[in-house]
Amino acid sequence: MDQGKPDAKYATTRLIINVIDVPNRPPEYLSLAYYVRIPENLPVDSVIITVTAVDGDRGINNPVTYDINGSSAFAVDNKTGKVTNIVLLDREIMEELITVDITAFELVKGIKDLSTARTTTVTILVLDVNDNRPIFYSMLGVSTDTFQASVPEEPANGMPILHIYAHDLDQGKNGTFGVFLQGSDSAAFNLNQNIVYNEGTVTIQVTNSEALDFERNDVLQFQMLAIELETKERFSCVATIRIVITDRNDNWPEFNQDYFQLEVPEDSTKGYSVARITATDADGGRFGEIRYQLFGSGNVLQTFGVDPLIGVIFVENQTLLDREMRQQYFVTLQARDGGGLTSNAQIEVSISDVNDQVPVFQRKTYSGFIKENEVKNIVQVQAFDKDLENSPNSEITYTIIDGNLAQHFIINGSSGVISVLKPVDRESMDASLNGVVNLIVQAIDGGTPARSSMVQVAITVEDVNDNGPVFNQSTYFVTVPEDQQDGCVFEIWAWDRDATESNRLVTYRIEDGSRGQFTVFTTGTGDQPQTACVRVAPETRLDYDWGPRMYSLSLAAVNLGFDHASHATIQVDLMDTNDEPPVLVASSLSDVLASENGDLQTTVATVQALDPDTGAELHYFVRGAGCLGEKGRRLGSSLCKDWFRLMERSGSLVYGGPVDRERVQAVWLRVQVMDYNTVHSSNSSEEGHIKIIIADLNDNAPVFSGAENKKESDPSSESSHILLDTVIVLEFVTEGLEVAVLEASDSDTGENGAVTFHIVAVTLNVPGASPVNKTATESFYIQTSFNSKSMWEGSLRIRNHLEITSAGCWKIEIVAVDGGIPRNTAHYLLEVHVVNRSSKLQLVFDKLPGSLLLMEEQILSILNATVPGTSVISSRFLPANKTSNLKRTSMDVYFIDGNGLVVNPDVIRGEIEKNVSTLSSLIELGLRSVGSLSPRLKADNKATLHRVIFMLAAANITTIALAVLIPLCIRQRYRRQLKAAAAISVAELTSVRRNPMVFDIPGTNMCTIEGSGQILLDFIPFSLLSRVPRYSEKLVCCMP
Repeated sequence: MDQGKPDAKYATTRLIINVIDVPNRPPEYLSLAYYVRIPENLPVDSVIITVTAVDGDRGINNPVTYDINGSSAFAVDNKTGKVTNIVLLDREIMEELITVDITAFELVKGIKDLSTARTTTVTILVLDVNDNRPIFYSMLGVSTDTFQASVPEEPANGMPILHIYAHDLDQGKNGTFGVFLQGSDSAAFNLNQNIVYNEGTVTIQVTNSEALDFERNDVLQFQMLAIELETKERFSCVATIRIVITDRNDNWPEFNQDYFQLEVPEDSTKGYSVARITATDADGGRFGEIRYQLFGSGNVLQTFGVDPLIGVIFVENQTLLDREMRQQYFVTLQARDGGGLTSNAQIEVSISDVNDQVPVFQRKTYSGFIKENEVKNIVQVQAFDKDLENSPNSEITYTIIDGNLAQHFIINGSSGVISVLKPVDRESMDASLNGVVNLIVQAIDGGTPARSSMVQVAITVEDVNDNGPVFNQSTYFVTVPEDQQDGCVFEIWAWDRDATESNRLVTYRIEDGSRGQFTVFTTGTGDQPQTACVRVAPETRLDYDWGPRMYSLSLAAVNLGFDHASHATIQVDLMDTNDEPPVLVASSLSDVLASENGDLQTTVATVQALDPDTGAELHYFVRGAGCLGEKGRRLGSSLCKDWFRLMERSGSLVYGGPVDRERVQAVWLRVQVMDYNTVHSSNSSEEGHIKIIIADLNDNAPVFSGAENKKESDPSSESSHILLDTVIVLEFVTEGLEVAVLEASDSDTGENGAVTFHIVAVTLNVPGASPVNKTATESFYIQTSFNSKSMWEGSLRIRNHLEITSAGCWKIEIVAVDGGIPRNTAHYLLEVHVVNRSSKLQLVFDKLPGSLLLMEEQILSILNATVPGTSVISSRFLPANKTSNLKRTSMDVYFIDGNGLVVNPDVIRGEIEKNVSTLSSLIELGLRSVGSLSPRLKADNKATLHRVIFMLAAANITTIALAVLIPLCIRQRYRRQLKAAAAISVAELTSVRRNPMVFDIPGTNMCTIEGSGQILLDFIPFSLLSRVPRYSEKLVCCMP
């Protein structure tokens, strides 16, 4: 800058100053601290971390070298800073947390600059690895796998007997292990703990002291298992535990019973061994040595003694053994073991008796009474012996040792009861005995030697009537006419050999075979035998036909007082008379199954009748017929009266004409059988009924519901008898959409009437392209079910992979097949038009949805007449504005041209607006706007529509006049036909169940618009609803 005035002048330039760095700052680490965790089993020379330092002088950037300080286990690469382990790490023998100092130096011209150094610390945490197993140690710290302890038998439960130290050098879950006892002997012990965390003392305790019994087992051995619980390696170790049980005097001497009963004969000598009684002791050694001693009162110790070593009881003084003075002695035997424990047994010594008494009878003589041929107990003799009761010396036995007819009697040896062994015949006895039998009975005891005595027994035998009457032959034969009533049929007699008249008196009776038709009378007295007169019972008659034709009478002759009767058989044969009517066999009148369309004269069944008379001539006739429909409903007899005939002589029921089950399900016939040879005309015939059930044949094909209202496809085509119907579906449909529901029925029954639906062919027609044939697997499928109206139902649905992305027409040929053989079919052609929302023409009417539904057919006919060559299909009815007070409904319609394609709605709208007559007719029906897709009806739509009408009216006055007259005529005609409206038919063709793309269908209860509800149109006549079989129960429309 110069110094000039008034304004100094100056100039500028740029000065660059370069600051030259000098190595005066130490290296800087990129991290303030270094920390790393490594497993203890890391391989040698593994890089565990990298430290990085840079030159602290920014301008020089000298290279850095690294050194490690004070570590023998790690090294650092002096160039890269990578830290590695140079030895194999073991966490259990080294520190878990290790710190290593690493110093970084600058290399100035390749030389380490010690003045510029910086040190950082690397902290290394050595992680535990499960590389150690649990180990058992004695309490002295010595590892071992065998432990032994000594314990007295039967210690207290819970007593600790052995302490074992267990340790796993690993930490955490790697060092957590469970400890368990194994082996059958371990059941007597348990552990104070079962889970050990790294280390701990495990104590074995007694849990069942009774198992520690020296006498049963003096050594118990089992295993202790330590196993890791939470590691995958499951390291373990096993130690053997040996428990030695020491004996103690814990068992008393035991006798095999507490009470002994002994017996000694009263004549025993001194030193006689009565018995040996010993005790046992479960202890061993001196604790098991036993000594015996007797204890008692009175002179028992003078009478008996015992060997102290072997326990033999013997007689000490025989002179004291006298049963008459003392019968029993009681003494206590004591057993003492080497430890001083004692046990006692009570002994009862009985003195046995000697036989020195004779049996004595209570009476000097005995007497009894029997009837001849009678077997019974007669009399009892009794004797007594004063020797010891219930001993052989006093046990008495009775025998019969002598007597006339002694072989006919027997005596009970112990009770002394005399009984008849064989019956005694009074007539065969010696007359000198006068009916008396004398017996000699002996009583003898069981002593040694035996002693006995005798007594006399007199038995009187009474005479009885023991002879019965006897016929001179066993069988008699006689023939009797069927109408016999009076007089004896036969006479017969029997003879009795008893001596007295009272015992010879005979009466007769028929015991069997009479069946109430015969009776017998007894005649004759005195010495002459009584005679039996056999005759027909009064008020009865013999019947050859129904009755038996032969009687086998069992006639008994009875002697009063004699139990057994004599019998003879009388064979009575009847002679026949033709007097019985024929009887129809019930089994032949059972229900009969006959197939429809059977061949003439073919036998269906055979009516059978029985006539018991011989020579009967039977004839069969049909006397009436009845026709039955479904559930037994009676029909006119003219329908089936000639279907069946009955052959007069054979009774065969045959076809008499064509049989049709669909007209009559069963035929009821009244049949009659007559016997032309019956004597009595009133008994010549019988009538019965037989029911013939008509069996179904598969002679009817399935019929689609509402077929009379469907149009058929082109008669010139191959499918000239295929019903045709049309359905509208919006594009972008979803999987499983139900496109249409078909209903069919079959007049046949069972399998013949079971209908299934199948898809035969599928063709796709797209505008501007040739028809394309599709398979059912890639387009549609149909499901068959049986609905509540007893109709077979086929639900046509779209497969999940069917892509309908553009407008077009699907022609689907469906066949209904029944289950009979051969199968019958019916075909149905369904046209499914795929349209988008812009293809519809929306008409808004000032009507409620229900009222508009009734006028649907009338509206469609007007639209069809407006646009010739097209078919008009209505899609749905919706309230035009759910917020408006106006009761308006929008009607969506589609127009299909002759090629099956949807016509542009703008074209149709133009045709309608040009046609004054059409507009007038529709306005008369309540039309308010055409073509608006808005859900709300604007207020000026009506005014705009009127302006269009007035402009057209000014152009053609004549057309206006006709437009006025024609609606008036149409209005009068449709008022009369309002109830016959067929507008609901669309509901039969279009289904929207589970179809989000089709919002609703008139006549259904399906609503898919969000926020819509159902309005029940109960005011619609049922006659109209019944035309739609699937939706005739209730008709609803959807209202947003």
